[in-house]
Amino acid sequence: MKIIGLYGCCGWAPDDAWLHSAGASLWVDGAHISTISEERLTREKYDGNFPDLSIDYVLDEAEITRDEVDLVVYVENVHSPQRHNAIDTVLSREFPNSKISFCDHHQAHACATFYTSPFEKASILSFDGAGNSFPNNTYETGLYAIGDKQKGIYVVYHSINGAKEHATFNLGQVYNNISRWCYSKMEPKKAEAITNPYIFMETAPGKIMGLSAYGNKDKVDLPDLFRINNDKFYFPYIYDHHPPTEAQMDQYDPKDIAA
Repeated sequence: MKIIGLYGCCGWAPDDAWLHSAGASLWVDGAHISTISEERLTREKYDGNFPDLSIDYVLDEAEITRDEVDLVVYVENVHSPQRHNAIDTVLSREFPNSKISFCDHHQAHACATFYTSPFEKASILSFDGAGNSFPNNTYETGLYAIGDKQKGIYVVYHSINGAKEHATFNLGQVYNNISRWCYSKMEPKKAEAITNPYIFMETAPGKIMGLSAYGNKDKVDLPDLFRINNDKFYFPYIYDHHPPTEAQMDQYDPKDIAA
């Protein structure tokens, strides 16, 4: 069976709803053939367009065509749940003989890390800025799962932004918020010029990584970002605290906040 997994804008353009890091992965009869990100072929950083070049690349590796693909699996994102009909139309046109399936965003993250790991069994924690979205303006921010390479991955629960407390650990969004503050302090003119919040999320986080080597975390006294409760569950519960305000962070040097 020939299965291709895809990520990227599908039936819309990044200017309409921005995505990053499109790509394709091909499996034939249970064997991994090839995986590549679109940016490696277009040389456009964070390229989130429909991954035409990635598709051709992985299919060429197996010497097959789009007509020979049996199953196309599209990885969901924060924009896709409202666009299933458009996605299905595009994929049915590009892969006329394929069945179309949709894969949960964070389950894809979990599979990518677990099935490429050396572990036969593992507990899995995935966290991100956002994953699948829902009609009530909530969205996934991660998951807890149990992996067994003989039985598959069992999702214990998804973290949902804005849902009940025990289901919320939005580590990715907290990181985004603080990285934007750091970037705005270090590069105010560049930060002001970025009007797309999604592009800001891909620009600012690197500033924390670079700055942290120059800072001293012991100089910072801010409320803890998270609470961890290890008493009630197979996995520790992670709860968001309210992130520090800009006024609180303004008391400190950005490099110490980064650390």
